[in-house]
Amino acid sequence: MCRDSSVLVFLLLLIAHATPVAHAEIGPRTVTVQGHAVVRVDPDEVVLELGVETFATDVSKAKSQNDSIITRVKAAATAHGVRGEHMKSEFMEIEPEQHRKDGTREFLHYRVRRTISIRLQDLTRFESLLTDVLNAGANHIHEVTFRTNEFRRHRDRARDLAITAAREKARAMASRLEAKVGRVWTIEEGGARSFSPYGWWGRSGNRSMYQNVIQEGGAAHTDDGGVTMPGQLDVEARVVVTFELE
Repeated sequence: MCRDSSVLVFLLLLIAHATPVAHAEIGPRTVTVQGHAVVRVDPDEVVLELGVETFATDVSKAKSQNDSIITRVKAAATAHGVRGEHMKSEFMEIEPEQHRKDGTREFLHYRVRRTISIRLQDLTRFESLLTDVLNAGANHIHEVTFRTNEFRRHRDRARDLAITAAREKARAMASRLEAKVGRVWTIEEGGARSFSPYGWWGRSGNRSMYQNVIQEGGAAHTDDGGVTMPGQLDVEARVVVTFELE
């Protein structure tokens, strides 16, 4: 092969090597949005988690005092119409307490604890029941939870509203960019929960939420920072949806 031919082959190889590779195909255009909805409902029952704590230098005496208070608490609940199956007490906890002094431990007393759960379905009796069980000797209020027996129905409604909110949000965002929302690519549920503001005395102003949709009894309406009214429950649902852009 002549020298000119060798140069020509080299140039052809060089040109072929320098030819840019075609760009990979760009994936579909999408928009991902979150929908959040709240359904506000009236509770139909309340669960009180109470603690009874007693102290005595004699373990039998401490246990006996605790048993007596539990009996009085149950009697108070029964007087308010609470059935036996709606009162549950945990196993008793017994612990000796000591005081450390000068490198030694000095026995103080035995501490006996027991938790009792009371489920009340007549909410008109809640305040008087709480007063009476405290008067009976319960000395700790661990938790007060207002609930609804139709949580699933309200959760499903909140999820439907969240999906609607996500679609409306996606359409609004797309229209601002001169695009249209197409088919759904993915959808994820972010979980649902129920919240009661009991125990938030003095802090209700800090419970500002930023949901897309709130429903209170009637038709849903949009709101940006609703606060639960006293005595109501928030049943919330979240979804994350990815739409194709056209």
